[in-house]
Amino acid sequence: MATILDVFNDDVWRLVLDWLHTDDIIRSERVSRDWQDVIYRYLQSVGMSIEYGTRPKLWYGQNHKLSHSYRILRIEEDNPEILKNLLQKWGPCVKKADCVHSTMEVIRKCCPNLKDITFYGVPNDVLVSGSSHVFRKLKRVHFKGCNYLTDKSVRQWLASYNIEELLVWEADEITGRFLLSSHSTKLKRLSFKDCRGLYFRCLLSAVKYLTQLRKLELIYCYKEIYYNVHKLLDELPDLEDLCLRWEKRLDLGYDWAEAVGRMRLRRLDVSFNPNVTDEWLARACRGFGQLNELLLERCVGFTGRGARAACSAAGPALQGLQLGSNTQLFNSYVEDIAKACPNLVWLDLSFCHGITNDIIEEVANARTVRNKKLRLIVECTYVEDVEEGQFPWIIVEFGDYYSSKTSSFPCNTKKK
Repeated sequence: MATILDVFNDDVWRLVLDWLHTDDIIRSERVSRDWQDVIYRYLQSVGMSIEYGTRPKLWYGQNHKLSHSYRILRIEEDNPEILKNLLQKWGPCVKKADCVHSTMEVIRKCCPNLKDITFYGVPNDVLVSGSSHVFRKLKRVHFKGCNYLTDKSVRQWLASYNIEELLVWEADEITGRFLLSSHSTKLKRLSFKDCRGLYFRCLLSAVKYLTQLRKLELIYCYKEIYYNVHKLLDELPDLEDLCLRWEKRLDLGYDWAEAVGRMRLRRLDVSFNPNVTDEWLARACRGFGQLNELLLERCVGFTGRGARAACSAAGPALQGLQLGSNTQLFNSYVEDIAKACPNLVWLDLSFCHGITNDIIEEVANARTVRNKKLRLIVECTYVEDVEEGQFPWIIVEFGDYYSSKTSSFPCNTKKK
């Protein structure tokens, strides 16, 4: 007799199983061998992501544009035996994994289809020995908290795999010399964060190898890099995604603004940067004609006038805008931004204490494109009441990070 397993094809099963929690899917494979085959094909299709604990993930507007649909399986304890038993059955389905010292070997043996791996505090000698070619499809490597990571070790990983995205965070021994090799020509995305030993000269010398680079992040690096970053940007005219962050005011001119203005970026993130001013935005926005996302969170040096000018330069191309924690932003500026950028998909005004309850109606009336919904995020502003259904093209979101009992500034915890 035919069963439901015979009636549904793999595409239908994917639609059905997408509604289930990952743990439930894993447990359900015990029903029968035929059911196990269905689960295996599904997990192999969508892929699994192995994560430890419940690490919070920073939000910078990414929630609406996830690039994958991996089923996340969190392991609460760093126990190699638990992971080993799990991966012996489902290892070929794993495409993304967190890795620590004690789990390095089992991941190497059981996950041949891994595309994305993040190393947390793994010793350099273990990374060197583990760089042999075992992951046939590896494209993204993230070294996080590997304090004694060396340029030689990273170079070996680049030589062993076709890595397109490389992130090096919190590695003081890294100078950037590993980029001075033909293996760097495969890199499309490169990120450095808290790498105090990173040399600007190494980055500048590596430009001739970074011919395919489209995304660059320089976060909390040595100040010499920021003093000379305009020279680097001028050598990378094909960049589409740029992130420059530092939290201390530096005695910089506007050379780096002029360099940004000569580029044709699709995404720019200069959040938490006190050197971003109205004048800086006026110079940089000359290249905003193709900008899709602009992130200016907690940039205390600019006002609503600067934000309005930058968004007007981006115009209809702009889809995402982060203006959170700006005390000099008021309703009238946001209304002008809504008029200038009709295709906005999300706008974050969290912690902008100049925003009042009238902002919803003002933005709704200013928005000319109403067949697309705009996510308006107004956490900890003076926005309190929203009449449900009045503006169906506006989705208003309130955060609950703070409560009014513990906060001296306005807070709203509603969700509409």
